[in-house]
Amino acid sequence: MRKKESELEELRRQLKELLDAGFIQPSKAPYGASVLFQKKHDGSLQMCIDYRALNKVTVKNKYPIPLIVDLFDQLGRVKYFTKLDLRCQQSFQDLKKVVTEELVLALPDHTKGFEVHTDVLDFDVGGVLMQDRYLIAFEGCKLNDMERYYTVQENEMTAIVHCLRTWRHYLLRFHFIVKIDNVATSYFQTQKKLSPKQAQVVRPPNRV
Repeated sequence: MRKKESELEELRRQLKELLDAGFIQPSKAPYGASVLFQKKHDGSLQMCIDYRALNKVTVKNKYPIPLIVDLFDQLGRVKYFTKLDLRCQQSFQDLKKVVTEELVLALPDHTKGFEVHTDVLDFDVGGVLMQDRYLIAFEGCKLNDMERYYTVQENEMTAIVHCLRTWRHYLLRFHFIVKIDNVATSYFQTQKKLSPKQAQVVRPPNRV
């Protein structure tokens, strides 16, 4: 569609603003997209770009995006790294600053033991995985309607089982300690009579 001279002038102006702001950059790609203008209530023109034709020929990614926790776990055993593109150096420095500051997750060291700290709230259970007082991971889940009627000891055990299953890839074949703030729960293995829920935890069903 042929545009009016006023629309072409407005297109040049808006493109210059976007270029100066760094929101867009020149491209030599063989594909393009149609540009339309919609008049706003104040009389100015709103630029609209029709990407439908471009989207039809775009090759979409077919792989899932990896979790940052899994990437950090892989980096913990890496000895050699490739050079970064110089254009990404500033981005890397910004990322390095973020991940090396306090209150971030630490990388696990499988030569040392782990600590699993769990707790129970009114409607949630959760825990943190720690090593040498550094946070490795955290986890939480909401209690369902039935679990909210469990005793405190039963939900303490629910939290323990949930966290151990979540972090089994960290804990299997390695030494770890479970720490809780409910003293009574720590004696459940010596209780003369267990509740159905406690018995289920002590003798869980055979499943992965």
